[in-house]
Amino acid sequence: MIKKIPISQLRLGMYIHDLDLGWIDHPFLQNRFKLTNQADLDKILSLQLREVYIDTAKGLDILDQTAGIGKNLAEVQHEIQKSMEDLAKKYPDNEYHAPRNEEWQRAQLVMTEANQVVTHMLEDVRLGKQLEVERLEPVIGQIVKSVFRNQDALMGMIRIREMDKYTFEHSVSVSVLLTAFCKSLGMPYEIIHQAAIGGILHDIGKVKIPLEILNKPGPLAEQEFITMRGHVNRSMEIIESLSEISEISRAIIVEHHERYDGSGYPFQKKEEEISLHGQMAAIVDVYDALTSNRCYHKGKSPHWVLGKLIEWSKYHFNPTLVQKFIRCIGVYPVGTLVLLQSGRLGVVIELNEGDLLRPIIKLAYDKNRQRHLSLTTLNLARQDITTPDRIIGSESPEIYNLRVDMILNSKN
Repeated sequence: MIKKIPISQLRLGMYIHDLDLGWIDHPFLQNRFKLTNQADLDKILSLQLREVYIDTAKGLDILDQTAGIGKNLAEVQHEIQKSMEDLAKKYPDNEYHAPRNEEWQRAQLVMTEANQVVTHMLEDVRLGKQLEVERLEPVIGQIVKSVFRNQDALMGMIRIREMDKYTFEHSVSVSVLLTAFCKSLGMPYEIIHQAAIGGILHDIGKVKIPLEILNKPGPLAEQEFITMRGHVNRSMEIIESLSEISEISRAIIVEHHERYDGSGYPFQKKEEEISLHGQMAAIVDVYDALTSNRCYHKGKSPHWVLGKLIEWSKYHFNPTLVQKFIRCIGVYPVGTLVLLQSGRLGVVIELNEGDLLRPIIKLAYDKNRQRHLSLTTLNLARQDITTPDRIIGSESPEIYNLRVDMILNSKN
């Protein structure tokens, strides 16, 4: 049985099923292993975790079975799903001023330009040149304008990624997500612009990390993990003397790895010691990292990652902001492969204003008949009432040999 237990119950002989952390937040080469030595136990305790998942079929169970400690995986997942459905009833105030198909073409150009600008800028800084923030201004302006016209176009574009360009594209994606998040909270345009700059520069210190660590095709060893965490300090060195970096942008760059319970880095800030935009950036950074494909790590479903954010908001993130982020990007964000009650599978291509549980999807596969379908758009909020269909969960595209990026980019 998979069971979630308090860290105080963890002991040698247990089998770790899930450290309940993103792979970017712990130094272990694997996320699942049997706990056989005190050194590994001490290392887990040093991560300041509150709960972990164990597999009682592969290792020891908790000692006191009568204390009501620990929930099984099904119970946890049911609670998370219910929380997300409850959130969906508090629909977002997103306004769409341009049709998705119309904005999609503009969004493609924006993303291409943004990735080129960031690539060249980071390479210049790596070579020792000073960071030229003014080079970002035009493309940041285009990102913000696109999000205001129809955020789902850029939300779809950030799902179309290349593994070998993760560092550059992650920076742009965090900028896009932060822009949408700030907009959903009703922030002024100038504040949103500053947050977008902070998002695109949030990992600037990684240019000072050795390439053999930054591009390592596998999990990092312990010392490499420590070196990688040092990228925040390198970022601070790069931006220290740049007066054109606003306080909001600086907060995002410096604080996006801080955690609400004080377990983050580099300063172990907690709760309101972390700025509002730093708290928002922490949520966005983890969301994009865990939904992205790497050469040694397959990206998770956006819906699954949002569930983990809810779970982690008990300690690591501001729970109110996590809820607002989910309302911003949707319970089933653009790019999610969803399973319908009919057995059909489709990719979410756009949210429906005011109805997060019934987005617009592109049908791609029939699970019952085990065959691909001709790509067809279905608006779940505008179905024939005699044969309604609804989402019952999300799925992994690889199982069905589906390419989400190709489906999103299809003109059908």
